[in-house]
Amino acid sequence: MRHAVRSAVQLMLLIALALLVLVPLLWLVSTSLMGPAEDIFSSPPALLPAQPSLEAYRRLFQDNPLSTYLINSTVVSVLAVGANLLFCSLAAYPLARMRFAGRGLVLGLVVATILIPFQVVMIPLYLLMVQLGLRNTLLALIIPQAATAFGLYLLRQSFLGVPKELEDCLLYTSPSPRDVEENRMPSSA
Repeated sequence: MRHAVRSAVQLMLLIALALLVLVPLLWLVSTSLMGPAEDIFSSPPALLPAQPSLEAYRRLFQDNPLSTYLINSTVVSVLAVGANLLFCSLAAYPLARMRFAGRGLVLGLVVATILIPFQVVMIPLYLLMVQLGLRNTLLALIIPQAATAFGLYLLRQSFLGVPKELEDCLLYTSPSPRDVEENRMPSSA
């Protein structure tokens, strides 16, 4: 009985919290569907539009180059993530698997750069992009994100999670390029 009451109270609290989060979002969508003649600042606020209209969305796409914004954001995101994966994995693998003098120092410096706020490097990055002739280009947004300390550290930790024995197994059982050319494959027995 006590467990049932406790579960009911938890459920009520979760429903109240969900409503607290969802009601402003529903009001946002409802307000966006109101026609031009309706007052969005009426008191009490109308939760449902009297005459739903998509006029606001039509004007949004007509008056603004929103499709250009979406394409630019997609291009920048895809290229920045791809470059970050490429460059950070090239730096993270040696930090995870190879033993060399100063490895701990390099990793410590990389982790320390995570602590530098973006506001500190924002103006020097802008000046660098201007000097490179990349002002007002998408490359000016992609290049600073091509290799990040957080990406490098995250990939290093991921590489450490892969057992070394698995890499050794792949190294010894994988065919060499010459084996592939001559159609010879190593036996799995």
